[in-house]
Amino acid sequence: MSDNVPIPTEFAEIAAICVASEGMIGDRTCLTVDARELHAGLGVGRDLSTWIEGRIKKYGFREGVDFEILLPKSGEQTGSDGLSPQTGEKSKIGRPTQDRRLTLDMAKELSMVENNERGRLAEVLLLVLQLLLQLSNQLLGLLQLLLKSRSLRIVGRGLQAVGNFRRQREWR
Repeated sequence: MSDNVPIPTEFAEIAAICVASEGMIGDRTCLTVDARELHAGLGVGRDLSTWIEGRIKKYGFREGVDFEILLPKSGEQTGSDGLSPQTGEKSKIGRPTQDRRLTLDMAKELSMVENNERGRLAEVLLLVLQLLLQLSNQLLGLLQLLLKSRSLRIVGRGLQAVGNFRRQREWR
């Protein structure tokens, strides 16, 4: 969200964790939420992979429609805690993590079914973001129509002026 938009106090914590951004799911661009951030924001008691796989199966979410799996870059693997026991830095051992990008609709549904206070806050926040996006798209469409209409009038006047100029030259 923009720094200019004040966030109500009750949403501040969840808004800081659960951030919506533009991303690709399937072949479409839409607002998306990182599953790892949503999981942390909702305060889910189970580990991320168990939670997300269970929810996908239970509610019938589909890859390429409701979410995308983001594969890690080469060498980005973590151990069970993600840190190397020797250095305390990100480990290069273990299995690759599978991050997921969720549609706003999937994130809202997951927030709703979590059935806790943080889930309800996240659901409302995501709904407000979706409504703001729809409103901004409608305003953009109206502005484009207005500019197109104005441009056509300007072009029309320009063509009329050129035609008048040519006619004036033909009369001489």
